[in-house]
Amino acid sequence: MQRVFIRFLVASGIALGLLGCSGSSDSGSSLDMNGTWTIYPTSTSTSIAFENFRATLQQSGANVNSTNVTRNPPPGTVDCSSGPLTLSGAVSGNTFNGILRNANWTSTFAMSGTSSSLNGTFSMTITSGPCAGAGTVTGTAVMAKV
Repeated sequence: MQRVFIRFLVASGIALGLLGCSGSSDSGSSLDMNGTWTIYPTSTSTSIAFENFRATLQQSGANVNSTNVTRNPPPGTVDCSSGPLTLSGAVSGNTFNGILRNANWTSTFAMSGTSSSLNGTFSMTITSGPCAGAGTVTGTAVMAKV
């Protein structure tokens, strides 16, 4: 009788543990990235003065793509690149991992937060243009929904 009772307790504990795990509401894409965002990067590895970016994003499931990305360079600075910018990435829970690209550089980033404000880090590899000597630049960034 005691063995049956212990087996019942163990089985009940496993079932309750499974029930607790199955209650997760993480569908893999809880962030809503649709809309216009301003991105504020700050270098932690070099003295490059970063421009802010404004990106209009569309989300389909977990996938995010830009429909428009513009730059706002600081006054008196030399722009490291010209030409079109693209932003793409994926949402998982409260995390947005993405890539911001231009002909002269690629920046990968990982951001987390809410559907109106994200914080995280980036790594940018500059391959050509006036800032190519900087190589790989790392930093932090904030994304805020406009």
